[in-house]
Amino acid sequence: MSTLTSTTATSPRTGSAPTTSPSDRRLSVRRTWSLAAAEIRLLLRNRALLFYSAGLPILGGLFMLRVLPDSGDTTQMQATRLIITITGFALLFGVYYSLVSTFVARRQDLVLKRLRSGESSVLDVLTSISLPSMLTMIVQAVVAAVLAAVLVGTYTPVNVALVVVAVLGGGVVVALLAAVSSAFSSTVESVQVTTLPLILVLMAAPGFAVPASVMPDTFLAVARFLPMSPVVELIELGIAGVDRSGEVLDLAGTFSAAALPFVVLVAWGAIGVWATIRYFRWEPRR
Repeated sequence: MSTLTSTTATSPRTGSAPTTSPSDRRLSVRRTWSLAAAEIRLLLRNRALLFYSAGLPILGGLFMLRVLPDSGDTTQMQATRLIITITGFALLFGVYYSLVSTFVARRQDLVLKRLRSGESSVLDVLTSISLPSMLTMIVQAVVAAVLAAVLVGTYTPVNVALVVVAVLGGGVVVALLAAVSSAFSSTVESVQVTTLPLILVLMAAPGFAVPASVMPDTFLAVARFLPMSPVVELIELGIAGVDRSGEVLDLAGTFSAAALPFVVLVAWGAIGVWATIRYFRWEPRR
């Protein structure tokens, strides 16, 4: 078995010892962008994956806007709901599902092994493969903000910085979870099954697929610590300035209320880094 930290050092049990090289933590912008450009070309050729990445989130957001009942929310809250839905689906399918499929495909084709044995560092390889999906997700978040203004009405975000943190931080966390999930997917075909449990967990975030107002208080208290929950909370605070209790906050108040979701987001990032180092596979299972 090969993991993220495998080198040529041998071990009696596995044939490789999990050691870490300082060069594995270095990021070459030139090399990373060159590899990412190749990944972008491959993504554009794969119409099915391109639809999951670019088309499905927008369609999903518009569908949810149509089917969810009108609860009399303000324009600010309606815009927030649309942005959360599109961004959430972009994270689910454009980043998570797309990256799991890509990691598995590159591993099965021995591309990961060849890149790992060359000059590219671990950060170079993982960043370059993740970059196209991340860029697609960011573009969709911007499109969601524009669609909200067109379909719902003009709105003024309370704290744009929190929205940026939610989108970028959520993208990093979900990309790391995709790297971990790829270790448990033996083929590209199996990705449809292996990704389903975590997709359901991500969708369980209050305010994403189901309004938080219809969820039991006990579930809400636990669900705040799910991976997608801080993304939803930070966008709610950033766009509408509304916290979990429904209180409308000013700019300073949103920063205070953002402390817990920010810590949860960072914690999931740390868990993702550890799990990727521990479980990510560079070679197919033998």
